[in-house]
Amino acid sequence: MPPIRTTIFGLLAVLTLTGPAAGAGVRFDGPATEEMGCQQNEWPCAWPYVSLAERFPQHASARRWSWGQLSAWVQDAREQLVEPEWPQPTEPDLHRRIRDELDADWLWWRLGLFGGTSSPVRVGPMTSGNIHRDSDRTHLWIEDEVVLGFPAILLRPPGPGPHPAVLVIHGHNGDAHQSFDDLGGRQLAEAGFLVFAPTIRVNGASVVEDAVTRVLLEDGFSILALRVYEQLLALRILRAMPDVDPARIGVLAHSGGTAGANLAVRLAPWMAALVTDNECQYYSEGTAQEEPVAEVLDETFPPLYPLHPALLRYEDLPIPALRVPYGPVASMPQVVRFFQDTLGAPQPSGSALRRR
Repeated sequence: MPPIRTTIFGLLAVLTLTGPAAGAGVRFDGPATEEMGCQQNEWPCAWPYVSLAERFPQHASARRWSWGQLSAWVQDAREQLVEPEWPQPTEPDLHRRIRDELDADWLWWRLGLFGGTSSPVRVGPMTSGNIHRDSDRTHLWIEDEVVLGFPAILLRPPGPGPHPAVLVIHGHNGDAHQSFDDLGGRQLAEAGFLVFAPTIRVNGASVVEDAVTRVLLEDGFSILALRVYEQLLALRILRAMPDVDPARIGVLAHSGGTAGANLAVRLAPWMAALVTDNECQYYSEGTAQEEPVAEVLDETFPPLYPLHPALLRYEDLPIPALRVPYGPVASMPQVVRFFQDTLGAPQPSGSALRRR
């Protein structure tokens, strides 16, 4: 990134993106009193999202997409009748365009960004549900006013810290367990990083995800903005942990998780490094292209599609970024070295990982 661009983005971060002090509004207690057990493709998982229009009608955008309009746009994109605009914006205009197109500043204010007061979030240990009781992982339940509640898994290295940390965001048909078992979370923890992995709901590339995506766009909201919000909420929780250095938090985004990470890194200065194994054009179909009606995914968001060349220009990010082949576990030696170089090299912890 040229020096002048770095300077501009740095000034913008100081003036408008500083956000709340680490730990503001986050309460750690427990055990969790409410745990919603559901699978990715089950309708109960959809309620926190599709109820937004009822719970927060004052924040609905005036821009709506009917189901028919969305299907027509996807069909045009499928036939390459929709092309990205040119020239592409650069920072700080790209940051402004993201905010304008998502039209969800009410979410960023609730995170404490842009001078807002952060809303409360509660984090407590889970005592039931999909828990490997003989593992060294800590299972958490996160309660928030917007997305209500979702699970996460934490794995801590030994010692009091402050530790560098990595947030692992899975893709479609994944969960927090996959983040450790198949996406490299275990290897990062063994290298001495504190690893935090939330489960992203309604993420099964299914008819449920298709319907939720369409309902929200028709109601003046977007599930994509909520994906960004959940990732930033997870970063906010990490920043509040007393044994985490809030200035040394990286993100490993797999597959569909990249859609939110590409935006989150430009909305808040809470990442120190980013690794991704995917590109997101903000146009994606969940069915084969020969199907007459497209099944859209959460990352399908027409207003951002014209900006995707700029959003995929990782060399312009304000932080170091690494793109690896799809399936990051195959590239873990490179990923670990990258995070060691960018976040600081912790002492390898071997098998001495601990719970709390």
